[in-house]
Amino acid sequence: EEAFGSHPQALGIILVKDLPPVYPIYRERLLKLAYKFAHLNEDIRDKYVDPGNLYSYGWLHGKVSVTKTDRR
Repeated sequence: EEAFGSHPQALGIILVKDLPPVYPIYRERLLKLAYKFAHLNEDIRDKYVDPGNLYSYGWLHGKVSVTKTDRR
């Protein structure tokens, strides 16, 4: 319970165990795709922005929405 939530004591940690053996392959593929996506032109990335989401497409490339609970 300490790991989740937006309360000040939340650790922000999620631990996932017992993943299928294929997981590292999928993870590597996803990370490579994320890199490619981050380096697309901004007008292309903007097509994937969803104002309803808290985070639209990444911390380092802007488009991050900050709420009052994030400003502690």
